[in-house]
Amino acid sequence: MADARAAADTPLQALTALARAYVRFSQENPGYFRLMFRPELSQPDKHPDAGAAGDAAFDVLADTIADAVAAGLLSADMADTLAVMWWSLAHGMASLWLDGQLEKRSIQLGTAAPTLVEDIMRTFTALVGPGA
Repeated sequence: MADARAAADTPLQALTALARAYVRFSQENPGYFRLMFRPELSQPDKHPDAGAAGDAAFDVLADTIADAVAAGLLSADMADTLAVMWWSLAHGMASLWLDGQLEKRSIQLGTAAPTLVEDIMRTFTALVGPGA
């Protein structure tokens, strides 16, 4: 996620890139992705480094939101909520894709899952960004 953020030209482009990277990770590492969000499997009490890694990943998102706020692109009073919203959206897309539902819906819509992910993130960015 840090690489995706660094490669983007603007904070809003970085947010879209973070979602893309999150979804791509789930596709390339489905076992790890599922394990990360199953506490009965990952046993965070026994493996505090795993929790720290998750917090670090979320911090990349929160820092990107902070950059967008500093640039006047997002509202400061909604920064925390927007971070959770962005994570929820990316996680939902990743989970739906792993479960076959995003692919199914994209076919019904006459598109491909990667294109649908891009369209969803562009739409969401437009809704929460300037002029929203």
